[in-house]
Amino acid sequence: MPSSSPGAIRAPTLSVAPLSTTSAARGLAGERGATALLALSVFVLLFAYYLLKTAREPLILAHPQGPELKAYAGGAQALALLVLVPLVDRLAAVTSRLLYGVLGFFLATLLLFALGAALGWPIGFAFYVWLGVLNVSAVALFWGFANERFSRAAGERAFPAIGVGMTAGGFAGSFLAARLFDASESPALVLLVAAALLALHLALYAALLPRDPSRSVSRGGAPLRHGKARDSGTRDSAHESIVRESLTSDSRSACERVTVDSTDREECPSASKIRDSRAAGTLSGESSRPFEGARLLLRDSYLRGVAFLLVLLNLASTTGEYVLGRRVVDELTGGDAAAIGAFYGDFYFGVNVAALALQLLVAPHVVRRFGLAGALLAMPLLAALSFGSLALGLPTLLFVWLQGATKSTDYSLVNTGRALLWLPTSRTAKYAAKHTADTLVVRLGDLLSAGLVFVGTSLSLGIAGFSAIGVGVALVWLVVVVRLGRRYRAMG
Repeated sequence: MPSSSPGAIRAPTLSVAPLSTTSAARGLAGERGATALLALSVFVLLFAYYLLKTAREPLILAHPQGPELKAYAGGAQALALLVLVPLVDRLAAVTSRLLYGVLGFFLATLLLFALGAALGWPIGFAFYVWLGVLNVSAVALFWGFANERFSRAAGERAFPAIGVGMTAGGFAGSFLAARLFDASESPALVLLVAAALLALHLALYAALLPRDPSRSVSRGGAPLRHGKARDSGTRDSAHESIVRESLTSDSRSACERVTVDSTDREECPSASKIRDSRAAGTLSGESSRPFEGARLLLRDSYLRGVAFLLVLLNLASTTGEYVLGRRVVDELTGGDAAAIGAFYGDFYFGVNVAALALQLLVAPHVVRRFGLAGALLAMPLLAALSFGSLALGLPTLLFVWLQGATKSTDYSLVNTGRALLWLPTSRTAKYAAKHTADTLVVRLGDLLSAGLVFVGTSLSLGIAGFSAIGVGVALVWLVVVVRLGRRYRAMG
């Protein structure tokens, strides 16, 4: 199919007969139920994560070189992910095996860290690395599962609501963590509470998987390709999306009503094939090769743009965390472990209150009115202001407030936008490529930040120098968001 401009992607002409009122109502009810369960699941996950995130700060920042160790931990996380990512790619063909295997591993190791904290072992650096891997892996798997469940249209309706659960979980976790540290509770207790929540998150997957009605059936699981293959891949993606939307109504006849151009006409999957794929949690043609996700990211220009966006986002975010940690230790707490824990508990509590308000009151309207670019643009603007305030020598408290605003946007609008990015892609991209992007690619940003901190401290660059670099990264980030938003609209 010819494109109107180089690199443009045009959807196939579709003829869709109207569904019956009963089928449409049943499909909408199923969508709402799935949205509620997924929102609860990610609430529990983020509740656990923010308990752990607050506990990790005193464990590592109490060390004399704590802020530098935090920056270097990104490199260690990237090395750990080089082992984890190929294992996830091997497991990706079976959804239940993937979720239970990865999350079960994290739950078991969390219990070991709780034991180490109770016995006074020096777990700070190792725990920091482990938590970074848990964060990117568990959240990537969750959004991969959510992307698989919904079509693009349904996802744009559901994801802002699911994001409310995500931000509310961060709010609850940071609130409870601050209260526990104010009461001088041990980090071991915080880790045990988080372990119980992680077990509940895993149990909610067990409740969702048997009833998952949206298992898509693809012809090869490949994302959008170049040239003629790109057009073909786009038709595959469009056909998958329509089949998945129809299946939410559990209506065989609804699926049969969907037709496409005579040049790419396909029959709908049989009811037995759909049932078989649901029961097995697999799809024909799914690849399980190691580093399959990396191959997809390198092969497809849209996915490469997503990966570059994530590198910039994490480079700016990690550099901002280093600068904030340095200011907290040097100016605000004097390096006292209890004071550091209390500061970060209150800081993340405020961040998540603002993020929850943004997710409830702003995100749905921004996505509906401005689409993907609207959800992603605010954070680089705030990051530029945040770094710029220190580069100009303005007070540290202003930087703290702007960093809080940047993170609030990250945890609300940007989280929603990052999830939307994967809606036009295939199932393999949603799991293998997304997991690789949200783990290895994100940690590449950490590696770059670690290198920046090492070189900057060696050259006595100073906070103003780091901040000037942060402004430059944020400006490049803005350009990438605009270009990616245009590409996403073209794929619609």
